[in-house]
Formats: sequence, structure tokens, C-alpha cells
Amino acid sequence: MNQKLEYIGDQLKQLTSHPSPSGFTKQAEAYVVETLQGMGYHPSQNRKGNVECTLGGEGNPLVLAAHLDTLGAMVRSIKANGRLRPTTIGGHQWTTADGENCMVFTRDGRMYTGVVLNNEPSAHVADKRSDRNEADMEILLDENVSTKEDVLKLGIENGDYIAMDPRTVITPSGYIKSRFLDDKLSAAILLGIAKWVKDENITLKRKVTLVFTVLEEVGYGGSNV
Repeated sequence: MNQKLEYIGDQLKQLTSHPSPSGFTKQAEAYVVETLQGMGYHPSQNRKGNVECTLGGEGNPLVLAAHLDTLGAMVRSIKANGRLRPTTIGGHQWTTADGENCMVFTRDGRMYTGVVLNNEPSAHVADKRSDRNEADMEILLDENVSTKEDVLKLGIENGDYIAMDPRTVITPSGYIKSRFLDDKLSAAILLGIAKWVKDENITLKRKVTLVFTVLEEVGYGGSNV
């Protein structure tokens, strides 16, 4: 794997290590800003949080865009048995999340881990079939909780963000396995382009600007930068 592709792969790992469901993208935004600043660029952000960075050039402007936000979930309610009932952020499919590790982020900055489970994970002992739709899914926290009150004491509330484990792996043969390649791989490629332009001292023939949006998965922000 050549150095440019290795750099893009490293950036993908970094980007997926910063959970960023739509509405919870501050960490990812800060990482992109700091990375571009470290290259010698002068990125800016608008009120929505979108990151913009001009690489150079003049006239005939070209914008290259990617989005930093991902699908995710939110605490819809806390069940009496201490488990969380989630709701989706974006077009999340629960059929792909059953058994996944996840993280729950509280308003005061704490983070708890857990796992996404079906209400009836053992089909051979279930009284009835349980489908993998939102009403049948729950979050089992990696904490010693068994009541709603136990969970509230952790600082977890309705509306807290839930992010899935990205499980990012790049194999020795160069294959990538990860959640959220839509669109963090594109964001990593844009960072790779920025580094290439700076390292090679390339004079661009037109004005090129990178834009990293933060609300694409909920249908807002991609066309409203």
C-alpha cells in the first residue's frame, strides 16, 4: 500500500474513532479542523458546524464535499428494568445493529458502553417471534443497573446520544471493513488530498475548497452549507 493510501487509511481510523451521529459531531469537527491547521491551512466553520477549507487556486471554483455525521440512535426512554429503549437518528436499520456494541453519551460528558439487543434474543425459548424493529430493540448497559432509578443515577436521560461501535479494520491486503464508510471514507480522502497538495507544493489551476458537512444523514446540511 503506497503512502498516500496509508495516510487515508489512518485518517479513516481516526475519523471513525470520533463518534458523530447527526447532532453530535463536535469531536469529529474539531479533529478535522485541527488536522487541516496542522497542515498549514486556515479552515473555518459556520454556525451549523460545517468545516470549510480552501486549498488554493483562483477562479472557476470547485467544491469537494463529504459529511462527517453518521447514522446513530438516541435514548427514547428508560425501561423499568434498567434497559434503554432507543430511537433512530437518520435511516438506521435495526436489522444491522442487533448484537452490536455501542456507547451512550450523557449531557454532562460521561460515556457508558453497552450492547444492542433484541427483546427476545433467544429464539428457541421465546414465547413469540420478535422482529428486529425499533419497538423490539433495547440497549443493555455494561453497568450494574436493574431499575430506571439506577440508570438515572448514572446521569443518563431521554434524548442522550447513542453511537454504534464502528469496528474499523483495514486488512493486510488493503480491504476495509467498517461502519460509517458513508461518509467518513470520503472525508478521509479529502484530508488526503489536502495533505498531497501541501506536501507536493502543488499550484492549483482553479480555486478548490473542501467542505465537511455535519447534518447529511437527517436530510439537512448537505445542500445548505
